[in-house]
Amino acid sequence: MAFNRQHAHELLADIMTVRFPTDTGKMHTEVAHRPPHTTLSPDGCWLLWQRRSGGWRAATLDGAETIDWPPAQDVARGRCNSMPGLWLPDSHRWLESVQSYADRRYTIPTLLLRHRLDPGYRQAITVANFDDGIPVGTTNHPAFLMHHPSALAERMDNGNPQSQPGDEWFSEVDLTGNSATARRFVIALPTEGTASDVHVSPDGTRLVWLIEAPWTAGERTYSIWTSDLEGNDFANIGWADSRTEPRKQKADEKRCYFPRDVQWSPNGQHISFIYGDDLYTVSATTA
Repeated sequence: MAFNRQHAHELLADIMTVRFPTDTGKMHTEVAHRPPHTTLSPDGCWLLWQRRSGGWRAATLDGAETIDWPPAQDVARGRCNSMPGLWLPDSHRWLESVQSYADRRYTIPTLLLRHRLDPGYRQAITVANFDDGIPVGTTNHPAFLMHHPSALAERMDNGNPQSQPGDEWFSEVDLTGNSATARRFVIALPTEGTASDVHVSPDGTRLVWLIEAPWTAGERTYSIWTSDLEGNDFANIGWADSRTEPRKQKADEKRCYFPRDVQWSPNGQHISFIYGDDLYTVSATTA
């Protein structure tokens, strides 16, 4: 199925007015001149995005079928929701995260579980000890997995597990009940560097990693790895170096190229990434 022109018009119409708290704790409104972040379902058939109204829309890739959800009451009361919706591995359910801001710190006190086949379904999950981060995806437990890069991990509360250089912080929230406490843990990287991108596979059983090595002589090496959900069984998929070239129209300015936006294919057999202006795919298994 092809992505049709109607979707492009709908997404442009949903350019978001993002509301976020300032350091004073008051709500301040700014306009983000970008289409909303869309999420592809694990089966590769549905797109999900948050609308300008604060509600959500799911649509098939050909635009033949759409489903709408109203804004969450928590968001309507002033809490913000800037995270993308996350599909569960069954491609029926999806997760909405409601953020809160206090004492110059973001947390996620509420998760809302929705259902594509029953738009009226709404399961609220109250979460304790869940700090802001970068969503990794949902696992087959089911659970919500969040990555806390070092800059964010430093601002989290006490009670964190001991970590060493090269460790990456994560939080996991069980989605089977009405309340949960985030489990914090660390994963040791298989090589020197930091994780710039991590995503859960469509079936919710594995992770793909993009790891940045330290700078060496003005260049950086990036490597792609897969592992299980606990950071075991690491396998190297490939690597690529960054490169710098003069811009075509401004030779005195340079442009840096590097791998980014690592993603799984819906069948979990391939991994894609963007390098410069091109999209590449590689096998998800080692040779």
